[in-house]
Amino acid sequence: MGHLKNGNYVDNQLFREKVSSYSPLENVKNMRSIKPIIIFSGENDERVNAEQARFMTEALYRKFPNSKDKIFLYEQPLNGHNGRTEFDQEAAFVAKLIDLKIEDYKPLKK
Repeated sequence: MGHLKNGNYVDNQLFREKVSSYSPLENVKNMRSIKPIIIFSGENDERVNAEQARFMTEALYRKFPNSKDKIFLYEQPLNGHNGRTEFDQEAAFVAKLIDLKIEDYKPLKK
C-alpha cells in the first residue's frame, strides 16, 4: 500500500481490502454498552470524509437508541484532517451539552 504526497493511501484493491478488514463502523455490532462520546469531524478533511463520522454517529444511534443523550457529532465546517483552530468552538459546544455556564469554568493550573 503506497502513499500519495499528501499522506493519503493510494486507493487501490489492496487498500480497500485492508480497510474492509477492520472498520470501527463494522464493529459497532459487537459493542455491548456505550459511554458518552463526541465524534469530531471536519468538512474539509482530506483523509477521513465527513460522511464517515455521520455514518458512525447514525450506527451508534441505531445500536443504542436510548442513548442519544450520550452520542454527539460536532462538525467543523472549515476544519481539515490536521487543522485544530476551532478549540474555542468545540469547548463552547461541549459546555452547552453539559449545561456549563461560563462563570463555572476554571482553567487548569499548570
